[in-house]
Amino acid sequence: MLWKLIAASDPRRVRHAVVSLVGKEFIGEEIEKIGVPVHALGLRRGVLPGPGVVRKLLSAVREADPDVVQGWMYHANVAASLARRLTRRKAALAWNIRHSLHDIGHESGLTRLTIRAGARLSGGPHAIIYNAEASARQHEALGYRSETRRIIPNGFDLEQYRPDAQARAAVRAEWGAADSLVVGMIGRFHPMKDHRSFIEAAHIFTRTCPDAVFVFAGQGCTEENTELRALLEQYAPSASFRLLGERRDVPAILAGLDVLTSCSRWGEGFSNILGEACACEVPCVATDVGDSLHIIGDTGKGVPTGNPEALARAWQELHALDADGRSALGARARQRVLEKFSLKAIAETYNSLYEAMVGTLR
Repeated sequence: MLWKLIAASDPRRVRHAVVSLVGKEFIGEEIEKIGVPVHALGLRRGVLPGPGVVRKLLSAVREADPDVVQGWMYHANVAASLARRLTRRKAALAWNIRHSLHDIGHESGLTRLTIRAGARLSGGPHAIIYNAEASARQHEALGYRSETRRIIPNGFDLEQYRPDAQARAAVRAEWGAADSLVVGMIGRFHPMKDHRSFIEAAHIFTRTCPDAVFVFAGQGCTEENTELRALLEQYAPSASFRLLGERRDVPAILAGLDVLTSCSRWGEGFSNILGEACACEVPCVATDVGDSLHIIGDTGKGVPTGNPEALARAWQELHALDADGRSALGARARQRVLEKFSLKAIAETYNSLYEAMVGTLR
């Protein structure tokens, strides 16, 4: 989302510079392609920063000489507060929290420590931006200050994410699924995403729709993942799965689906993939985590977490609509994104907030 916001910002009003606590990685490289400098600090994940990393952080902030220091997720929020204080900048400070917090016990030890530190430091930012109402409530219950709360949902590029009949035909041919119902899930292989419930639901669903094809795309969703292969063999040995791994052609993958599923157990704030699927006119089934059900509204199906039977029922209900019924739902989903979550409107909201924050300091 950060990359998309930067690309959509008006360069006459906002000049960006990015500091990555870790490496540049794919997103950093894409941000550099649009002319924005990216400073990578090289911090190893799960490790507290040493003096060298802190010096690099302060140097990058001094070089950028910002009017606004914007943290982006827990560790970067704390880093933004530290950098602003140690460089003695009179810049406005904003945090961005993009994670729901149903149970802090699901987080790693260092992340739990960072979240709790954030609660203690939360009186400092001029704005704490959440991308989901549910996330704001959960963090404020943990002690985060509410006075500077801002809710800004994710935005979606409706030119990039749109129905594409040519891409649909191509990927379905690749999957050997020209005439099958295709149900997909796009996300990294992680307990939070709950691939197991999807797999168990696939086993149930194939009893009534034996020709269905199921697609996993995302980091770790490959034939080489022995843990995933074991889940498939144990819980859905007869279901037809396509494991695509991490793909950059997400709009094309979405075009090939009849149903997009997000069955996360926790952690989602405002799910990008749900908004992207809706923009592509793909009906969605989602668990009630973060603002997922708010995103899809009445254009898809909501189910409880960890409930394969409910997932399978939701798929069956969408299957029963036939192609025309699903197409009508998808068209309504795209209209919902256009009205509520367009990238252009969300970028304007950020730009206006930054200008207002800077104005209060002058």
